[in-house]
Formats: sequence, C-alpha cells, structure tokens
Amino acid sequence: HARIVRPKAQPKPLPTLLEFTIELGADEAQASAAHGYVGVIAYTRGRKSSRRGRIFPFQHEGEDARAVIRWITQQPWSDGRVGMYGEGYSGYAAWAAAKRRPEALKAIATASPMAPGINFPMMGNIHFNEAYRWAYTQAQQQARPAGDDAEWRQRDQRWYRSGKPYRELDRRGGKSDRVFSSWLDHPSYDRFWQKAIPFREGFAKVDIPVLTLAGYYAPDAGALYYFTEHTRYRRDANHSLLIGPYGRGAAAGAVPVLRGYPVDAAAIIDLRDLRYQWFDQLFKN
Repeated sequence: HARIVRPKAQPKPLPTLLEFTIELGADEAQASAAHGYVGVIAYTRGRKSSRRGRIFPFQHEGEDARAVIRWITQQPWSDGRVGMYGEGYSGYAAWAAAKRRPEALKAIATASPMAPGINFPMMGNIHFNEAYRWAYTQAQQQARPAGDDAEWRQRDQRWYRSGKPYRELDRRGGKSDRVFSSWLDHPSYDRFWQKAIPFREGFAKVDIPVLTLAGYYAPDAGALYYFTEHTRYRRDANHSLLIGPYGRGAAAGAVPVLRGYPVDAAAIIDLRDLRYQWFDQLFKN
C-alpha cells in the first residue's frame, strides 16, 4: 500500500523522496511534493490495505523497500533517483534498504533511527517491556500506543511481583506474542539481528550520502551506532551528523525549554526544512 503525491505544475519527471514505514499517522508525502519532489509513503507487509503477508517487524523491510524503489523508477513521473528519509522505524527501513544497495537509491536522511538489536527491542542485552506494547500496537493496526499507561504499568507490576520468568511477562495474546517471543529467542546481537541492517564491513558498502539527526534527550543510541559504524568501516563516508538539544522526535526540532533547560536560540531551527535543504543540495545542485 502506497500513497503518491506529485506537484501539480510539474510535467517533467522528478526525483522521489520515499518513506517506508510500519507506523500509521501523519505522513510527509505532501510536504515532499511542496518542495518539488514526488512524495511517496509506502507501508510494510500487512499494513493498511496491503494484505499479503503479516506484520513482522524488522524481517522484510530491506527487500520490500528495494522492490518499492524498483517500482518507483519504472513510473513515468520518476527521473530514476530516489532518496529515503524517516524517523524511528522508517529510519531503520532506510538503512535496511541501503544495505541492499539499490542503484536508484542516492541518499538517506534519518532522525533517531531504530537499530534492531542495538537500541530496540533491547539494549545491552536487556529487553524493554515497552517493546511488547509497541509490537501489540502494530499488530492491532493502531496509530497510537494500545491502552493507557496506567494499565500497562499494572501489567508490569503484576508480572514483577509474581516472580515468573521474563517469558511469562503479562501479555494480551495474539500475533504480538509471537513477535515478542521471537525477539526473546535472540537476546544477544546474533545473526537474527545482524541481517536486518549493515553489519561491520557491510557499512563499507554504503557509498551514498547520509544525514543523521539526533538529540541529547532522545533515545538515540541507534543514531550514534549507525554514524560510528559507518565512519569506522568506510573512512571516506559522506555522513553528516547533526546532534543538539532535542528530545524524542528529533526531526521536529527544538522547543524553547526542554526538561527545564532553556534551549539556546542557535539550536531552535526547523530540522525538517534542513532535511529538504540537504536533499536539494544533492538532487538540485
């Protein structure tokens, strides 16, 4: 399932900006068109009206995003060049696609990207309870976290007081249980996780420009992992990291006061607009 938005008064083929995501909610396809691109948002298997396959996070995004890119380049409105962007899960998907090195993919720009096995659903081999809630939300095709915070805290407390093994964490049942169990089967950074994104020398093959946006107060171990590994294994990596006083949702930019800290005026910039400026520099000179 995909949504395509094109500028009205632009008859010639254009570069495409693609977000490949599992998340429901607002998308930026129209904003991309307003900036002179074809804007495309495509959804993972089992999401929206795409009924082929079931939702299974981190399993198929690289191959499926590459297939979407191939489809884009076959359309009359495409000039054959694609840039990917995204935050969180769609940021991960951009890296998963870059690992497959589709010829038409010319750049990726991510904000607070997930790094499966590195900062989600666990970090330092310690699983997050909230990862199960996230998996349940996706399985239920919901745009917002399922249930209220108090309900989920009570579930955590019930399990904690019970003394049961972590595999018996209080769950709701259904597809999300199978997903969460598969994650628990791989508590270390093994091949299950390594195949999702570039791994070690695999980063050396990512030869396209990369922009990473991150925040001091965001869950950005993933962003720093991608930047560190890419620049370690590819010494000439064209990888720009912008990190500043931002919280969760780094792409939204700064707020005047964050956790009691007055943010310097120099940091209060529109990071989404900056991302379009970065793409313009690459695609429009």
